[in-house]
Amino acid sequence: MTEMLRQLQLPEPEAASGFANRFEESVTGFSGLPEYMTMEFVRRYYPWVGGDEKHYTAFERVAEKVAASEALQLYAHHAHNVLFVYPLEECRFGSWPVLSTVLGDDSGMFDFMIAMSAIPMWAETHRKMGIPENYSRASAEWLNGTLRIYNSAHPGCYGIDRSQVYWLRFNIDGKLFRIGRFEYMIEELPGYMPRVFRHKTTGKTIALCGDNCGLLGDGTRMFNKGAEETIPLRAKVTEKDNHVYGIRISPTGKAVINEICDLDLNEYEEILHKGDFTPGMHIPGGGGMTVEKAYASWQEALEFFPKYLNKTPKAISCLSWIFNSSFERELPDSNLAKLMREVYLFPECSYGRDGAFFIFGRSDGDFSVYPQDNSVRKAFHRIVDAGELLKSGGMFILPQEIREHNGNRYRREEKCTN
Repeated sequence: MTEMLRQLQLPEPEAASGFANRFEESVTGFSGLPEYMTMEFVRRYYPWVGGDEKHYTAFERVAEKVAASEALQLYAHHAHNVLFVYPLEECRFGSWPVLSTVLGDDSGMFDFMIAMSAIPMWAETHRKMGIPENYSRASAEWLNGTLRIYNSAHPGCYGIDRSQVYWLRFNIDGKLFRIGRFEYMIEELPGYMPRVFRHKTTGKTIALCGDNCGLLGDGTRMFNKGAEETIPLRAKVTEKDNHVYGIRISPTGKAVINEICDLDLNEYEEILHKGDFTPGMHIPGGGGMTVEKAYASWQEALEFFPKYLNKTPKAISCLSWIFNSSFERELPDSNLAKLMREVYLFPECSYGRDGAFFIFGRSDGDFSVYPQDNSVRKAFHRIVDAGELLKSGGMFILPQEIREHNGNRYRREEKCTN
């Protein structure tokens, strides 16, 4: 390893400390130039990604350098194993020193070629599960979005941020699937979900904040979850005499903290329970997130999981910066705002700069110098300039609403128009 690090001009012991995990085991399987670092591999699988053909020039430069350097070959081989073969919890690839000295502006594309090595692995997983290849191809499109994120932080360069590569492991392990516009993670009812009740006759849906949920005075969730002493309000759910009492969540995404909701269990029933299959929705980059594409994806997901995994979704849920309710105010006519009005939003804990990485390629430093060259970036700046923190939010949608394409039902039931 010492000689490899020397050839790659990586500092010791800094590099060795992050690189050493399972290195000796990895070396025993090394047999020279990995297939995934060749142009033959790129030409086969890069079309699955759907990226710009102009990137082939960078691929060729990287492939040529790797073919001439056993040190680069070994580095790529070990990175592949750490990312996609060894247990995921051992992955520390994001902290490895970047190869900028030997690869210059192409270091990100070197990492991207390693990331693409996952594609045939998840295609094989899908084959064994009886899942058609078109889903394997669709999963590769996520990588196209990472090229744009990397370019945002490294103008004129292309590749993938190392902090994102681990995500592909969920495809390999058969836990994540791209279905139309969205990805879905195999999950049981997650802890961030509110308690969800439905009227037995009318079907009206009401969500309550979970017990001990920390709230701010405006009905949003706390930042800095560890700052227990700063939490002004904690939700409490109580059950007495066949009634449930709690703080209701408006489908617009905020808790209604000035009233206690009383649900008569003779009229309402709780419809989501621990252990229920509720696939977690994730939103790959790429734009075009229309309401029509959303419903098409949700409907296909309702059919996909029973057919290929023998699982029936009880709801589809998502926790993301995408569902920051402030975006509906700032971008009222956008696809995103229209999507928010189709689902039941709820507040969630955040860290203050949620989503900045995906839009600007970074989330550190002085936000005022971040570019404002499109409508979404401008919206981020308006939110920050107004003194607000960038936050995340959650959403769920139930199968009945998906099948009926019952637009804006949750808000219409609440008689909410904003």
